[in-house]
Amino acid sequence: MATLAKKQPGARHISPGKKSTVRSSSGSMPSRIRGSRGGSSAASGPAGTASRKRRRGSTGTALRSQGGWYKRGKLSKAAFRAAYALGQASARELKQEQQEGGRQQLLKNGSQISQTMNAAFSKSRAGRRDASFSAILREGAAFRNGFMDAWGEGLAMTPYVLLPLRGTAAAVVTVCNEEDSIRQVLHELKLLPLTDIIVVINGCTDHSFKYTMEFEGVTVIHEPEALGLDVGRALGAKLTKADTVLFVDGDFPVSAWQLAPFLLAVDQGVDVALNDVTPYLGAFKYWDAVSRVKQFLNCSLDRPDLVTNSMTCIPHALSRRALDTIGESTLAVPPKAQAAALAAPLKVQASASINVFMKNRRRNQNVGSGNPVARLIIGDHIEALKSIQRKQGSRLSFADRVRRRSQAGG
Repeated sequence: MATLAKKQPGARHISPGKKSTVRSSSGSMPSRIRGSRGGSSAASGPAGTASRKRRRGSTGTALRSQGGWYKRGKLSKAAFRAAYALGQASARELKQEQQEGGRQQLLKNGSQISQTMNAAFSKSRAGRRDASFSAILREGAAFRNGFMDAWGEGLAMTPYVLLPLRGTAAAVVTVCNEEDSIRQVLHELKLLPLTDIIVVINGCTDHSFKYTMEFEGVTVIHEPEALGLDVGRALGAKLTKADTVLFVDGDFPVSAWQLAPFLLAVDQGVDVALNDVTPYLGAFKYWDAVSRVKQFLNCSLDRPDLVTNSMTCIPHALSRRALDTIGESTLAVPPKAQAAALAAPLKVQASASINVFMKNRRRNQNVGSGNPVARLIIGDHIEALKSIQRKQGSRLSFADRVRRRSQAGG
């Protein structure tokens, strides 16, 4: 029986549903990256060459440039000072409103601080889309510094990441024996303007549950048996009604600045914001079977531009419209969820690029040619293709203009 709990008392129970085989968040390691010593450098060989050619933002994340939104950009000193002053003014205005209303101190913990500052920052940028992503991050940092300096009263200067979000955002974290990394994963998420952080702990025999419960405002689903990471994402998604849901895993931390593009992309109209891992694979001849089947599914669904990018890989983010359209339960089979999103059709694009291959934890199930995780993911892609063929026909959108089947009686 799965236990759902917050840091505060009052836990309740849920039934987790059908079990799934445990799998890695990103699938098996491409053979080019694994190497004979358990992982060669991604900066060497064809994969490194490809990665150097990508557009790279100041955050260390390769940012996609669809629509001109994620592109290089700097914030001038004048703009930085203006954002700082605006943050100060917002803090003073809020304090004055509290005093006039006779209310107690509003900012009591990190979540309240982050949400309050982000709401003020979003209000200040309402209707503006005149800056690059990196400039927005710098503007948010200046606004944050001004706000916290003006507020005073013992607020520690914490590097919260402010984003001009129009809707709410949440994160779902899946965990299976990640005591070495879960604290840092949650620390980075706490720096983002998230209304919910839902942690699905399944099949853990270490201290992952204990460490997770150290964080205020985190909802925890504790399932003693292993459900599989993808089933965990489906469970977590059912527990939030946020407009944007970010999916990450507990096996390695990703900085808040690197996660920010996924949240902003969905808030600005993308339904499925994927992680672009294709640049890290190198030449096609080095691709493993999992990467090739990912590309095959995308091409079959008339989206060759997505190449190998898939909901099998984290991090990625979904809009509320996407979750309502494909259904949270479909997330238990990520390729099937992606096929449903592309067939809907929903707006699917690669919004940022993070090298998860070098960070992903190596387990017995996801290393080596034909490993269990690879076989499972390939099977999921076959299931996804069949599900769409049942709806659209065996040839999908590809017409047969060569064969005269009628002459053969077919």
